[in-house]
Amino acid sequence: MGMGMTMGEDHERLKDELTHEYQSSKYLAQRHYFTAYGVNILMVGCSIAATVMAAAAYKDWQSVIAILAAVPAALIGVNAKFKFEKKSDWYWNRAKELQRLLRQLEYEQSNDPLVREVSAAFSAYDLKINSTYPSFSENDK
Repeated sequence: MGMGMTMGEDHERLKDELTHEYQSSKYLAQRHYFTAYGVNILMVGCSIAATVMAAAAYKDWQSVIAILAAVPAALIGVNAKFKFEKKSDWYWNRAKELQRLLRQLEYEQSNDPLVREVSAAFSAYDLKINSTYPSFSENDK
């Protein structure tokens, strides 16, 4: 216990800290996920646009076609360097573990054995199912 704090105050402070960290991790996981998703969409879109423009023989647009054709390779490099998807996975795993700790703090001290059992089972299931979510690049895992 902190200095001059009751057990209830420590409990609430810890709960608040876990909640803050959980929300922060969830936000960062979503941000990295959507960035990775956006980069992938942009790569495919540029590739399609360059192919269509080249096939349609837009001779006046050769520099645009060249730029569009180069964008996917550049974005692959950006994605490889910044590892948006791996960071998203890391933040999701962190968020799920923090959520498990919150449930443990909230429910697993209950006098009702069923509440303790369901909370523990839910936490275990949540961690297990999170690890099976398919990613963009399954080969990287």
